[in-house]
Amino acid sequence: MLIIGGGISGLEAARLLQQNGIQTLLLEARNRTGGRIWSIRSKNGLMLDMGARYIHGIRGSIPSGLLTNPIWDYTQKMNISICTTAEHDFLGSYPFDKSISAIQNWYDEYMIFVREETRLSPSSSNISFAYYTNLFSQQKNFTQKQHDAFYNYVYFTLTDREGAELDAVAAKGYLDITSTHYGEEPVICDKGYMTITDHLAKDLTDIRLKQVVTKINYTNNDVVVSTKDGDVYRADYVLITVPLGVLKSKQIEFYPPLPQWKLNAIDRIGFGHYEKIYLLWNEPWWNFTNFYFFRPSLTNNSTGLRYWISANKWNGIPSITCIFAGNAVSPSKWKQNENETVKEIHETLQNMFPHIVIPSPSEVYMSNWNDDAFSYGSYSYISVNQKYEDPLYLSEPVQNRLLFAGEATSSDSYGYSHGALLTARREIKRSTEVKTSNTSSTKVLIIGGGISGLEAARLLQQNGIQTLLLEARNRTGGRIWSIRSKNGLMLDMGARYIHGIRGSIPSGLLTNPIWDYTQKMNISICTTAEHDFLGSYPFDKSISAIQNWYDEYMIFVREETRLSPSSSNISFAYYTNLFSQQKNFTQKQHDAFYNYVYFTLTDREGAELDAVAAKGYLDITSTHYGEEPVICDKGYMTITDHLAKDLTDIRLKQVVTKINYTNNDVVVSTKDGDVYRADYVLITVPLGVLKSKQIEFYPPLPQWKLNAIDRIGFGHYEKIYLLWNEPWWNFTNFYFFRPSLTNNSTGLRYWISANKWNGIPSITCIFAGNAVSPSKWKQNENETVKEIHETLQNMFPHIVIPSPSEVYMSNWNDDAFSYGSYSYISVNQKYEDPLYLSEPVQNRLLFAGEATSSDSYGYSHGALLTARREVTRLLYVYNLLPK
Repeated sequence: MLIIGGGISGLEAARLLQQNGIQTLLLEARNRTGGRIWSIRSKNGLMLDMGARYIHGIRGSIPSGLLTNPIWDYTQKMNISICTTAEHDFLGSYPFDKSISAIQNWYDEYMIFVREETRLSPSSSNISFAYYTNLFSQQKNFTQKQHDAFYNYVYFTLTDREGAELDAVAAKGYLDITSTHYGEEPVICDKGYMTITDHLAKDLTDIRLKQVVTKINYTNNDVVVSTKDGDVYRADYVLITVPLGVLKSKQIEFYPPLPQWKLNAIDRIGFGHYEKIYLLWNEPWWNFTNFYFFRPSLTNNSTGLRYWISANKWNGIPSITCIFAGNAVSPSKWKQNENETVKEIHETLQNMFPHIVIPSPSEVYMSNWNDDAFSYGSYSYISVNQKYEDPLYLSEPVQNRLLFAGEATSSDSYGYSHGALLTARREIKRSTEVKTSNTSSTKVLIIGGGISGLEAARLLQQNGIQTLLLEARNRTGGRIWSIRSKNGLMLDMGARYIHGIRGSIPSGLLTNPIWDYTQKMNISICTTAEHDFLGSYPFDKSISAIQNWYDEYMIFVREETRLSPSSSNISFAYYTNLFSQQKNFTQKQHDAFYNYVYFTLTDREGAELDAVAAKGYLDITSTHYGEEPVICDKGYMTITDHLAKDLTDIRLKQVVTKINYTNNDVVVSTKDGDVYRADYVLITVPLGVLKSKQIEFYPPLPQWKLNAIDRIGFGHYEKIYLLWNEPWWNFTNFYFFRPSLTNNSTGLRYWISANKWNGIPSITCIFAGNAVSPSKWKQNENETVKEIHETLQNMFPHIVIPSPSEVYMSNWNDDAFSYGSYSYISVNQKYEDPLYLSEPVQNRLLFAGEATSSDSYGYSHGALLTARREVTRLLYVYNLLPK
């Protein structure tokens, strides 16, 4: 692996690869590592961070679901000294006018206003914050003075985050995607932020500095990388971690050129400007018992330099940091000589403090990321030209040999150093695997005792939060349900496999948290291997190329969906038929190919090919790596039983019928007349229950929430287990399967596998999509078993197959507490719907469960992670964590 770029993502990737014994070489254009993390020591001993400075989200972030910032984890592991600011350190702002003292309240109201406007308007995705700021100002009938003050406040708040003007930042994208970080935002006070990158670099065995890459040729099986000095490097894989500004500048020539979908993403994602000037004095001239002050931007500032100013006393050395962002970092302004810039700042300070004679600074240090040939800017932002999928396209490999990491490739932690670090981990995963009225009161009430509800209850109880969990069934586990057969075999009627034990993309998981639980609890697991495969039925040599067709087909669909802006609601069925036409398949080949695609995708989504949106599936769905084990002797429910065992207040058979959130608390009523009151309610019921409207909300849920519930698909996936006392097939082998048939008169398309994990022969029949129709699934069990038996007899005509000794049948489709199996990306769905489904209502109703996961929907680990996301929200957004 060759890594281009020695910033935090490149260094973290190299560290992980080297740790795993992978031959790795890292090229860095500068004469140092760290990239946009750069700390320098002043003459009087102060460490100055010219790039990244703050550690954001030490207590977690949403929607990323991080419980802590990985940079923070490094500081704790390395015992690095950190410093924070507190409110009592605040000296004041300039200018201050009591007539506009309500500005913070206006801002809070404004953000709610923008959220509602962007939710309800389907055409709002490319509208800027500037537009909404002016619209809000008009609706509030602000005076010119109030408008200017408010606009400046919004500018100061958002431009400091995005590094771009308000008219450049897409409001909807920002609100839908950007992570909110919780907890203090410390800095590394005595050694600088570069301590982190120095730590990552110190044990790397092959870093080469001053290597300016000019060309990347990936025409052959290996990748050839050329540098400005004429050096040439060859690698099986290349991980490109250079800043987005470098990719935009086109100073690296790719041959062949990068595909258009990649170039479009590079072009549309914004790359902002954020510069610093440090001014140091030998003695403080302000009230040094306080910590910092700031001057917000001014729309009528003749200099055009809008900045925030803070005074630093962490090292006992008085300094001021001037922040210039957005258009303030213009070539004409930023390229003027240092003396003129310092003079301008000095004059501004003198106007702020007219009763103090301010001396000239003893030292001045100035960043220049805007003109730096190895960055051409500071960090990415969500531009008004950007599409939701662009960060995904930017992160996607090209020909499985060019990989991309860095903060701009992060969907929700873009612009942050921890986002860059996490993308490195994501790409390492990819590269190394290339998945009677009785009223009770509580603080938090959880509705639903599936894996997300149980995990949320466990974490809340662990943090000392009063929690009560209601479950409609007579058991916990939800759609995780394991039962023991008469002859001792544990059968998983719902979730069965652990997907992604070696990580998944694009979620960035290093491992599946369910897998982590099995290791922690020392649970026995079983896997299948290729040598266990007995065969498939029917088999026809004339269509033996079907796997190659499928691989070609998936590339074809990816290219079609990338280049067509109107492809977001086109189904896999359409592309399957289109591909078949372009390949000039015979009817026999078409049927075989369609069945294979059906078998592969319907097994994943639980829906017909004409119901699943191809673009959404390819853009969003996580790919899991590593074996996919099952919990063989105890069943998957071992996990949920483990989560439930120490919970102090679980109430079963509590069927919720109404949720009233009109007052300060939330009132939840059940079918039996019980009433529960809570400050917060976390709803983890399956999407099918929300679609069925069996829970009445008062007031009704907002339209944007109802739209998401309606548009997200909810599929059907059922199982029938048939058990025998003795095997009638070749039991030295493990499994066989029968793919679906388009001309199957029964309509029951299924996969069949033989199970010998417990020495008990069994067959599992999987029915998905339209096969789970009410007319078919509600027929009596004997007829269904007879039908399966006849199919098996046709598959093995030379064997007299006995009747099974036991039969077990799931029925999620008609289960009043699920009404289906799991969610899928429907052709009616919009990119933002899972985000809207997960979003709280009035900061009191919260939502978790697999359908609220953008990239791990349909999986039990996705459900578990959404629980962690909502607990983060409760603890750190709503401040429930005990002081």
